[in-house]
Amino acid sequence: MLLLVWGSAWTLFLLWAVREVPVDSAEQMAWVRSLQWGYHKHPPLPTWLIAPGVAVFGLQAWIPAVWGALVKLLALLLCWDLMRRLFDVKRATLALVCITAVVYYSSRLHTYSHNEVMLLCSSSAAWALWQLLQTAQRRYGLMLGLSLGLGLLAKYQAVTTIAAALAVLLITGAWRQPRFRPALVLALVAAVGVVLPHALWLAGAAHTPLDYAAQSTGASEVGEAGRWAVWLVWNGDLLGRSLGALLLLAGVAWWARGQLPMSQVPTPTASTNPSSTTLAACFADPRAHARVLLWCWALVPLAFVWALALLGGGMVRPHWATPMALWLVAALCAALPSAAVNALSRPAFWAVAVMVQVALAGQLLWSEQRAAAGEARWGQPRVLRWAPALAEAARAELGGDIRVVVAPETVASTVALALAERPYPVLDGRLDISPWVPEGLIERCGVLFIVYEPSGPGRRPVVGGPPGLVWRVVPPREGRACTGDQKQPAPP
Repeated sequence: MLLLVWGSAWTLFLLWAVREVPVDSAEQMAWVRSLQWGYHKHPPLPTWLIAPGVAVFGLQAWIPAVWGALVKLLALLLCWDLMRRLFDVKRATLALVCITAVVYYSSRLHTYSHNEVMLLCSSSAAWALWQLLQTAQRRYGLMLGLSLGLGLLAKYQAVTTIAAALAVLLITGAWRQPRFRPALVLALVAAVGVVLPHALWLAGAAHTPLDYAAQSTGASEVGEAGRWAVWLVWNGDLLGRSLGALLLLAGVAWWARGQLPMSQVPTPTASTNPSSTTLAACFADPRAHARVLLWCWALVPLAFVWALALLGGGMVRPHWATPMALWLVAALCAALPSAAVNALSRPAFWAVAVMVQVALAGQLLWSEQRAAAGEARWGQPRVLRWAPALAEAARAELGGDIRVVVAPETVASTVALALAERPYPVLDGRLDISPWVPEGLIERCGVLFIVYEPSGPGRRPVVGGPPGLVWRVVPPREGRACTGDQKQPAPP
């Protein structure tokens, strides 16, 4: 109930406060026009998930918003249930309240991207792994393998989830236990089976996510000081976005110092099936191994980012912390003294928790007001400030509707979703990474260019847009404009 109320409140607030479609969501709405085994930036799973909704309702901006909220809420629900199984309902609820204070899951609840789907797959894998270790049942091995495989189909960063699972098996010694081997073999087979078609696509594709990953995170010649600067900025961003949760945890820890310990120390629950093999039967301290799972899920992905920044000299992105911030908060909550869960019975705790949520909402409103005044927010192109007027002028020159937009990738995706015609976006002017554009459409209907070029004959500045952005049109070759017959096209 707590999660439902929180999710509904934030969803309604975001629908009211945020007008622009997040770049990542608009990107998915561009790719969904042509279902592929992979795209030039990422694997295909997030795009596949929204395809049924687009097929039924068309290219509507609310579809990725609904999916963004849904996958995050499911991930948080799985985390809560896992904490309940590891400890008890009170500690699970305390962790959930703190997790909802992380910016990735509150003011970005409506954002839908590969990070959100990977977050859900990571949470599902953690839940399945603990159940497997509790029972050794093959169904949990199947779930674990499917979660890991689907995570890779969401984003290759999911290899860190695989590494976290291997770390848990190694530290707990479960990999040596014969009773676990059938389930672990099934997990391996399921993961490989899910990923294999995409791997075959990779082998023959001209432009793959591997190329994009190498380009976007490649080693930079910034020197040792520059690497540490990148590392510090990334960690500062993670701490800033998690500040609300950290303040709640610190406040609860300080309050619990003066409280008497609970009469019963929370311990992970064992399976109720008497014929099952429990983790407690295999290891002396199941509570310690519960924390091993949480810390592996939190620290192994974190160590990957740190190594990439400091050792590889790669450029790391703030949103990469989306799948790991949840587990960092959960692990810290598990480390709190047993008396900390009594804070849930204190009205002051709930008052502070609500104040944190209000502060997060206020910060979002402030950033939206800055953006409305012309300041960029998180690289979000503010197309609604200038696209409608530009589109009217472009339609007048084309003599009809806009069917194709050629622009930088983020601009093309967001403009295509903002215009009534839902034109086909050509990302970065490259048809080879925009396979959804029907053959011959540009010649029949003309094209709108929105590019960074010097102003000149036929190239006019985008009024209200970023400096240096200009627009121009190329009319249809056949001399007759396209009108009315292709409004809001469904994906082919």
